[in-house]
Amino acid sequence: MTKKTIMTLVIVFASGALMSMQAQNLFSKGEKIANLGIGVGSYYGGDGYSSSIPPLSASYEQCILDG
Repeated sequence: MTKKTIMTLVIVFASGALMSMQAQNLFSKGEKIANLGIGVGSYYGGDGYSSSIPPLSASYEQCILDG
């Protein structure tokens, strides 16, 4: 195997290990979370795509079950 392939595998497995370490119940019953975001564009439009307004997003979450 090449060094690039080995390095990619190491990064993938390390990322998985870090994610499993963070898998804790951090969202308890009654908690509310709001999120606002601004995007940088999309590749779906191709070369002829142009936009003057950046993509915006908003979300709201409320935990109703604790488990």
